[in-house]
Amino acid sequence: MRGDILRKLRKEKKLTQEQLGKIINVTKVSVSGYESGNRSPDNDTLQDIANYFEVTTDYLLGRTDNPKLINYNMNENKPTGLGAIDTSGLTEYQQAVLEWAFSREHAHFGKKKEDVLEMLEALEVVYERQKQRKDED
Repeated sequence: MRGDILRKLRKEKKLTQEQLGKIINVTKVSVSGYESGNRSPDNDTLQDIANYFEVTTDYLLGRTDNPKLINYNMNENKPTGLGAIDTSGLTEYQQAVLEWAFSREHAHFGKKKEDVLEMLEALEVVYERQKQRKDED
């Protein structure tokens, strides 16, 4: 993880290392280690940090300069994913579900096989509906 990014995010929220540590359930020493580059958070802690600051793990890892997840269609340079969806008519709950689906948080919860299978079943329903819509057009 890029320690400079974590330090910047922490300071933007006007948090001490100790306060951030309490939020993400680690010690002040751990936060200091993450920021200095002497320590790396485990995957769960990295996800907790990303969730708290509302950024992607790719941003925290320095893989992108964009803290929000927006994918682009390489052929047309148009936003895809959540950035391409008009969410203005949706409830707060529906928007939260979409944000979760496009944030890739679900990729980290799958430690239990039944969780993965449950998500797969839900995605299959959506996939089949989309196929039917394409066939109708």
